[in-house]
Amino acid sequence: MQSLRTCLNSVRQTASALSGGSAARSFSSTPATLAKSSRHRLETMLADVPPYPYEIKSTFKQHWFGLYGGRHIIHGNKVSEKDEKKHRRSWKPNLKHTSLYSETLGRMKVKVCVGVLRTIDKVGGLDNYLLGSTPARVKELGPFGWALRWKVLKQKAARGELPKNSPIYGIFGMTPKESAVENKKAAPAAGKTAEAPVENLSIPETVPQGAVTL
Repeated sequence: MQSLRTCLNSVRQTASALSGGSAARSFSSTPATLAKSSRHRLETMLADVPPYPYEIKSTFKQHWFGLYGGRHIIHGNKVSEKDEKKHRRSWKPNLKHTSLYSETLGRMKVKVCVGVLRTIDKVGGLDNYLLGSTPARVKELGPFGWALRWKVLKQKAARGELPKNSPIYGIFGMTPKESAVENKKAAPAAGKTAEAPVENLSIPETVPQGAVTL
């Protein structure tokens, strides 16, 4: 019996020496990104991105890593119809794991709410949704959407698809309110330039000789 214990101890010491002084497992089945804390993942995601202009709430950390459209978990009571007793419960956002196509970044897998999917279809694509210039749109993007927005802006700026004085917050130092004001100022000017060529159109009273008439 004593010799068996001696053999087991020697085997354990050999295994400990081969593993660098500890007999712990040298591998893990958990992905490296999930092994990190949520705060560390958030800091890594926003490392090379301008600061997010709104408060990042920590009450529902899932919305840090998806397009939730500003939706959070809701807590309330479920009231029984028979005896009117209250039971605590919670409502989570209607979430889907799907792949979306971006004209700038290509196809990607994201966590997105059903309401955000309807908004993306309404505005005409993921890029148009991410580049919305209103303060409400920037606020509902969240940290994940903000990081995607910055990637799209950098790609479009590298290709020369953005004007030099583009009123889009996040790349030229404009705040969301300043961006909305600049867009409102540009809207009447665009309408005037579109009407100008119509005034110069005139129909000749006489048809030149040799012209083909329909």
